[in-house]
Amino acid sequence: MKLPTSGYNFPLGAKVEKAPVPVGYMELEKAVDGLGKGMFPTDWTGEERGYFKTGYLGQEFRSKIEYETDSAFRDAVLYAECELECDLSGGDPQWRYERRKAPVADDQPFMMVGDPPTLPTDKIKEIEERFASQITEAKKTRDRREKVEDVFLHQLLWAGLITAHYVAVDGKIVPIEKNIWGSDEGKRIFESGWLEIDKEGRLTSVRAVLIAESDLEDHVSPAPAAKPRLNAAIEEVKTSSAPRHSRAKVRTWYQLHVKRVLDEGGKSSRDDDLDAAREYFGISISRGFMRELRREFAPESWKSKGAPRRKS
Repeated sequence: MKLPTSGYNFPLGAKVEKAPVPVGYMELEKAVDGLGKGMFPTDWTGEERGYFKTGYLGQEFRSKIEYETDSAFRDAVLYAECELECDLSGGDPQWRYERRKAPVADDQPFMMVGDPPTLPTDKIKEIEERFASQITEAKKTRDRREKVEDVFLHQLLWAGLITAHYVAVDGKIVPIEKNIWGSDEGKRIFESGWLEIDKEGRLTSVRAVLIAESDLEDHVSPAPAAKPRLNAAIEEVKTSSAPRHSRAKVRTWYQLHVKRVLDEGGKSSRDDDLDAAREYFGISISRGFMRELRREFAPESWKSKGAPRRKS
């Protein structure tokens, strides 16, 4: 029987079976998605990763919104160039645009079109303004992905806080050495979510990268003590987009804050200081900056282990 060439698949045709995931594990993509939701609870869409597409000049894209926005913007620039060309020498801009966009088929005669004229900068800026909202969203998507991937790849996998695994040909669950995550190969494996293993000396087999559910829970659970390094990374991400504040003003405020608490005969812990600063300025002050201020201005009695929280 001749198989259809239209892409149709018979209802009971061959089925591609997906390799099973061992109980207690999840695929890397799902794990990164879980971290993304933890770092960006309201903004993470789940579409930041897992999309591989090559755009103009071989540029690679990892999310659909980035690829589609870049393609639409470049198409608009190309069409404007074709319009300018026709204004100078005549012709149909749509025809020139389509010839430059579409590759010539083998059975069609080759038609020399040439390069279009360069658009003035102000015209390109005008097109950019039309796509301003899409470009902004695409950049935000890319920024979220890069921050989450940096935490997962470098602060968790490469640092050895989480160990990735794969299922070998014999069914054994094999750990992946942490050192690989610091290499270019490790980055490629992390982006794709799978690795190739040697099978019987000559053939290779593709295996999904797996993360133990319990390992991930240790780093995205609500308990602060369970994930100190990850908490710091999330805190940094959340405060980086907060309203800007003058570090000088915070420093001045903190010196007055220390004097006031001492005059009242009290003590102030690190958390007390951070809560007071955020309440006063109405924005997120980073823990790292507050630690700097405490080292410089807080009395030694406030820095001892187990220093009690100030009573309200």
